[in-house]
Amino acid sequence: MTEILSDDATVLVCRQPGDYRYAEYKVSGVDSLHWSKTSGGVRKSLFGQYFLYGYVYCDEAVSGEVAHSCMHGSAPHCIKVYIPKKGNGSVYEALIEDLPKKPGPRRAKPITGRTCKEDMHIIIAENNTLRRTEIIGTLLEIGHGENNIKRILRKQVLDKKLICEMDPKIKRLIVRINETVSE
Repeated sequence: MTEILSDDATVLVCRQPGDYRYAEYKVSGVDSLHWSKTSGGVRKSLFGQYFLYGYVYCDEAVSGEVAHSCMHGSAPHCIKVYIPKKGNGSVYEALIEDLPKKPGPRRAKPITGRTCKEDMHIIIAENNTLRRTEIIGTLLEIGHGENNIKRILRKQVLDKKLICEMDPKIKRLIVRINETVSE
């Protein structure tokens, strides 16, 4: 950490983003700073977004109180806390200075620059007929998300723009473009 932080510098913390119960701790009392996409306490998933977290002892707050019950034994407990950027200003910047770069979102941008639907139709048109798993695998390699691929594939079949049928030779589902429907 930089020289900016004095021995009595404090930081606002809470259990998770959106929590209204804040406490103020001395920066020197916050350990193991890291980026996480799971909150403390109830271990709530943060939908793939990374936030700054650290660990504090529940009884060392300078002021305020974080959401923590001490129900699982007598205090003090080391608890995971969220450190919001808002309200912490230059202290936040000093805290993240020595951390690795904040991880980006899970989704990679497709290398083709096209939408999943466009890539799907190009792949199928170039190969005439493909197994469903081959289409999904190819689109994953390009950088499209699996849930998005399956959702679009399902919608294209329901809209009868793609035909999904059993190939008796290979005994697998294959997908092809419905030539009778125009885009």
